Amino acid sequence: MAFVPKSVHDVFISYAHADNQGSSWVTHFRDELERELSTELTLWGGRRVAVWHDLARLKPGYTITNSIREALQRTSVVLSLWSPGYLASGYCAEEVATFQQACGGRLIVNTQSRLIDALIRPAPAVLAFLKAQTRPIYADLSDNGWPAALDNGPFQQPFRGLVGAIAELLRAMRDQWPAVYVGLPSAGNAAIERCTAELLEDLSQAGYRRTPEIHPAFYGTDADLEAEMEQGLLSIHLLDDGQDALALRQVHIAQRRSQPMVVWFSPAARADRSGALDAIRRSGCEYSDESFSEFVEHVKRKLDVLRAPQTPAPAVPPDPTVFVLFHPRADAAAASSVMRRIEAERFNVVKPGRGADRVIKESDGVLLYQRHATDEWFDSKLRTVGAAPAVKGVCVVNPPAKDRSKAAASDFKFRDVAGVDRDDPRLLLENDAPDTLAHFLQFVRERAAVARAAAAAPA
Repeated sequence: MAFVPKSVHDVFISYAHADNQGSSWVTHFRDELERELSTELTLWGGRRVAVWHDLARLKPGYTITNSIREALQRTSVVLSLWSPGYLASGYCAEEVATFQQACGGRLIVNTQSRLIDALIRPAPAVLAFLKAQTRPIYADLSDNGWPAALDNGPFQQPFRGLVGAIAELLRAMRDQWPAVYVGLPSAGNAAIERCTAELLEDLSQAGYRRTPEIHPAFYGTDADLEAEMEQGLLSIHLLDDGQDALALRQVHIAQRRSQPMVVWFSPAARADRSGALDAIRRSGCEYSDESFSEFVEHVKRKLDVLRAPQTPAPAVPPDPTVFVLFHPRADAAAASSVMRRIEAERFNVVKPGRGADRVIKESDGVLLYQRHATDEWFDSKLRTVGAAPAVKGVCVVNPPAKDRSKAAASDFKFRDVAGVDRDDPRLLLENDAPDTLAHFLQFVRERAAVARAAAAAPA
């Protein structure tokens, strides 16, 4: 199962056949890349990132096969391994062109191209071509003009950077799909683990992703686990054993929330008509005793309904809208708490997802939130927030010390409340306490009222 929904291959390695002859360097590289990406993306249940390369290369002058064409159409990222042989290969050029055509207008994700270039033999002609094409080189994996040995220093440092860049791109692509919370069982229940893996595969192919891949056993508090559930359209739970404390904990937390949830009882669970499982049946939550395949189809139909546009409510004066930008893994729980507090002040809150650029332009305020995310991530998002046509705020929360983030925000004219220009309000908030957020929200409310009054005034 690929990491990115609706994909068959997360990474397609495009390479020249000559570079894999003899030492099988490309094959060994592919194995190493798949292993490191799978580790970096922390996939549940022993799943792996799907990295693919074609071993049955055609002779020069042949066109790519239908199987390769189909593979490229179901690929998230193409990694080109540049060498003199690659530059001379019409076959490789056709692979890239086929991928670009399949992507259409979806080649760029968050300003990053889904075409990734790496050098394995940096000959002058190769460097000159890439420079003329203004294509960034993500990694130089060569050593003295040849592909570097995979266990040597010249390979390892640039390789780690390449893995990080591809992982970030895959996460960004994955996060564009709607999220579903799927409860995970305690370790050791092989039957329910197989059902869970099958459900995740079906949901992925239907265009849904599981909320962050953190295993629920790692959440120390119910509030943190509830914050993860809130990111999903639907909360899904598979029950097999009334003694599985982790599975029951997830169900009980989901029952306290107002969002949709559904529970499936395995044949073994159906036979248990007492205790914890029977209490869940009597609680009034939606549950299913049907076969697992029927249940999966029921879940997909339910998700399609939840995703469908709802009938618009009667027109009422809209509440101001705040777009909260945060790292989807490092700061999800903390940002969820902040967003709930903003909503309590009668603001509409929007978080990153599909159509983020359009939402930012239409929002009354944009808040960039950083607690545990890296400074590099924060720096990369500052330009997005700084260019927003709205009240702009950055919230950098200790620990750890955020001196670098504050300095970067200052360069973009973000200031403490006392120094803010009301004609161009860019606020620097040093914590996420209610009193501190209140300054940002007051600016947003004032600007929204002015904009709405201007829109309602007769021409």
